[in-house]
Amino acid sequence: MTDAATAVPSRAAILRFAAPVMLANLTTPLLGIVDTAIMGRSPDPALIAAVAVGSTVLTVLFWAFSFLRQSTVGLTAQALGAGDATELAAALLRPLALAALIGTVLILLQAPIAALAFGLMTSAPEVETAARAYYGWRIAAAPFALANYALAAWLIGQRRARLVLGLQLAMNGGNAALTALFVLGFGLGPAGAGLGTALAEMLTCLATLGLPAVRAQFAPAVLRAVCSGGRAQFARLMRANRDILLRTLVLTLTLASFTRFGGTLSTATLAANQVLMQWLVAGAYFLDGFANAAEVWGGAAVGAGDRAALAAVARRTGELAFACALLLAGLFWLAGDALIALITVSAEVRALADACLPWLVLSPVVGVAAFQFDGLFFGATRTAPLRDMMVLAAGGYALALWWWLPRWGNHGLWAALMLFFVLRSVLLAACWPALKRSVGPA
Repeated sequence: MTDAATAVPSRAAILRFAAPVMLANLTTPLLGIVDTAIMGRSPDPALIAAVAVGSTVLTVLFWAFSFLRQSTVGLTAQALGAGDATELAAALLRPLALAALIGTVLILLQAPIAALAFGLMTSAPEVETAARAYYGWRIAAAPFALANYALAAWLIGQRRARLVLGLQLAMNGGNAALTALFVLGFGLGPAGAGLGTALAEMLTCLATLGLPAVRAQFAPAVLRAVCSGGRAQFARLMRANRDILLRTLVLTLTLASFTRFGGTLSTATLAANQVLMQWLVAGAYFLDGFANAAEVWGGAAVGAGDRAALAAVARRTGELAFACALLLAGLFWLAGDALIALITVSAEVRALADACLPWLVLSPVVGVAAFQFDGLFFGATRTAPLRDMMVLAAGGYALALWWWLPRWGNHGLWAALMLFFVLRSVLLAACWPALKRSVGPA
């Protein structure tokens, strides 16, 4: 590894790296925001709630397999650094094959998955009916949605974040246009929102596969070289992703429970929480740009056995991330009413969302440390603590929810979610000294 690769980056270098990654990350939740915003043109909160329930089910399904993205970045970067063209191709082809397999299984099992998922969500009958229509179209594009994770990660691993940003913007623009056409033009409701998003995901995947750099990985000679690794390489990939898979399942189920318990309070409360959650998730994706920077440079420091560099990376990326979190909190505080109005026209939903706006304001500051530690531990490939601490934090959230929800209603639900973020931060902070000690001499 070269000195340049292991050097501690300046704050300016971190910002230059993080900015396009932030913007690319920020476009990810825009699919849900656009669907919710277009449905929000209707004064009926049941339509917003239907998209909330349907998109939550899809989030649980798709993000359970987000290791296709999280592991591909590191494997691609390692192959690029080693100058190994075969492994560079394998870093794309193996997760693409896995995405196709998993996506096909999800399509085949969509009926029992829907029965289980919507049974657990406990929403009103009219909400569930509309949510199932949204889900039906989105699940049909599962192989393409999962393949997009791997494709974007492979490009980011080669430091082509601007290209990824362009593809994400194109997908969201297409989604907005198609969803508006199907919902506002043809009056298809939540089913139209699901169809528009599914088509946007499919078209983006096909366009990315058509890029020359991607298409070259499917040359017969490259495929033969990659396939020579066979089952052993797939087994190694699955072992490496086991902890990530379990961690992601716990995280997505925790967030899904937030939607589910909001629905037990009222349909309007579920819709209001969905409006706020769209902006919370957007803020988290934005802050993840600094977590990605911590992952890249922190991983290089771990690979070089440079404990001092690892600590410096954690400090510099953390300072910038916290400053950005404060700016986001200020934005939510000053423009919260406008952000809510941007998504829904329902007076009832707006009033309920306004009442819980302080929780949205608090969320970036409460969550930023957890995001940064995620990046550092992923970069160091210390995934077991990420898995274990996520389970413990989810347990604390469940206890808080059991105690606070009956007493404080929706505010108790939001307080439990904030506690979940705090516990993740505190528990990973307790593991941080051991990680540093494991990295070479100081």
